Amino acid sequence: MAAETKIRPIRQGEFEALVELGKKTFTETFGDCYPPEDLHQYLTEAFEPNKLQEEWAAGRCLYFLVTDKKELLGYAKLRHEGEYPTLDGRPAIELERLYVRQGVIQKGLGSQLMEACLQKAKELGKGAMWLGVWEENHRARAFYEKWGFTVFGKHAYPIGETMDEDLLMKKWL
Repeated sequence: MAAETKIRPIRQGEFEALVELGKKTFTETFGDCYPPEDLHQYLTEAFEPNKLQEEWAAGRCLYFLVTDKKELLGYAKLRHEGEYPTLDGRPAIELERLYVRQGVIQKGLGSQLMEACLQKAKELGKGAMWLGVWEENHRARAFYEKWGFTVFGKHAYPIGETMDEDLLMKKWL
């Protein structure tokens, strides 16, 4: 599969497709973990097309897409601003999202996205990358640990009215 795919930055006019992919991958991953009204509220707020495009246009966020010739298979979102602009004095960037569609998990696409994000962070002169991951998402935690991320704290993360506990993880670059 890797030979057929390409990682690239998002382009103007692709935000509707990104919203659809974001909602689909989040629902595939967590749809049975939350009451329907909480899931709907989160998806509506987190994947509001104008908000995503404005963040990108203002340079606050970067998006990478993984595509094949027919469709979007996954994406990653880097955020320049946020809770930890520095970690131990090092300029930091947040890996806010990294998702691939259920049908292509274990095909190396998540690793390709991670490589693109780490490379971009280094190009931007960042000394650290951080992320939040739901403490019950064992597959994602193992993936991030494989890439050298370590836990440095926790924070609350709302999904509608449900409050989750996310582990905060960092990686020195």
